[in-house]
Amino acid sequence: MKLNHIGIVVRDIETEAAFYKELGFSASELIINESQNVKEIFVSQNSNVTIELLEPLNKTSPVYNFLNNKGGGVHHLCYEINEDIDVFLTKQRKEGAVIICKPIYDIAFDNRIAFFYKQRKMIEVVEILQ
Repeated sequence: MKLNHIGIVVRDIETEAAFYKELGFSASELIINESQNVKEIFVSQNSNVTIELLEPLNKTSPVYNFLNNKGGGVHHLCYEINEDIDVFLTKQRKEGAVIICKPIYDIAFDNRIAFFYKQRKMIEVVEILQ
């Protein structure tokens, strides 16, 4: 398993992408991801770290409440897995994981993703990418 990106929820994706560009990051084109109801831009620097900027398209977006309740910020860590996503989630569920989003196809990755978390001292939302 390897870290793919850090997901950060923002109010104004264009402003935030411009900020990262000022810091020397390169930015992808804007992606309108209707299956997740978000705008997405990926920013990266020397392939060391990739940040996914997310702005909700509307109130049905999975990050809409996070933005309104917390004001935005780090939302999730995404890990690439080397096994079938359904098998991986079955194991996680047996270990107490709460599945937030069952596996769905995501246009940004041209692959399936899912979200889950485990109740621990720190609740970390985890996205997995097959």
